[in-house]
Amino acid sequence: MTLRPWDCKKTDILILALYVLLLLGLYHSVLASMGKDWMDDPDFSHGFLIAPFAGYLVWKKRRDIQHIDRRGNWAGIAIVLLAALTYYFGIVCSLEYATRISFILWIYGSTIVIFGFSMWRALVFPMFFLLLMVPFPYLLYDQIAFPLKMVASNVAASLLDFVGIPAYREGNIIVLTTMTLDVVDACSGIRSLMSLITIGCIVCYFRNRNKYVQAFVVLSAVPIAILVNSLRVFFTGVFIDLGYIRIAEGFYHTFSGWLVFLGGFFLMVSMSWFGEMIENRCTANTRPS
Repeated sequence: MTLRPWDCKKTDILILALYVLLLLGLYHSVLASMGKDWMDDPDFSHGFLIAPFAGYLVWKKRRDIQHIDRRGNWAGIAIVLLAALTYYFGIVCSLEYATRISFILWIYGSTIVIFGFSMWRALVFPMFFLLLMVPFPYLLYDQIAFPLKMVASNVAASLLDFVGIPAYREGNIIVLTTMTLDVVDACSGIRSLMSLITIGCIVCYFRNRNKYVQAFVVLSAVPIAILVNSLRVFFTGVFIDLGYIRIAEGFYHTFSGWLVFLGGFFLMVSMSWFGEMIENRCTANTRPS
């Protein structure tokens, strides 16, 4: 039986309120720890936007949700138990990442228990989007940041040599005539990568329909992050060679980071637009003449 909006509105509000209170009671320390990381680490500052945007997506689907047959399914208990085991493992082994992932798993499982698989299928994108709010463990972060840093340094040094600016690279260090550039993690592309993946998921959700196109747009965040950050290091080297030493420090360095992010943002939107063009052309070719 399909529930009508006026039959279940008060019940839904009560269930949602109890659900949120229970969630906060169980995971308040985990959420506080994640919030601190979002605030202290610029690489994960986008985490503040994930939950509100996921909530917006749920609200946007409110009319469809009201007409879903909400029959809880006890199969979700298996996911809830997995969340509990993951949380216990994280506490025992002092792995914050495990306790944070258990928070997401608990949301998945409890949604199925309370509202059923139909609700889960209707909210599958907002559910998986929540994974982006969990910061990478630092061991994995280093494994990603290091090669990105090496690539950005190599590309920037090659471009400097190409335009006739003497540059000697040793690892992530670029030695110029008047100054030495140290390509640190912030300039490696990891910060842009996390934000661009988030942007890619959002843009794809609204603009692209084909799953392969969506995957293509999201994965394009990797070369885009490398490109824009390599260009940032390259142009920093160019300005230093021209005598503008201050461009590599203070406000100017921070401002160039914002320019890099804006450039990456427009490239991600362009990739989505390109994917949309391909979708439209494929749709037109498959229509019967």
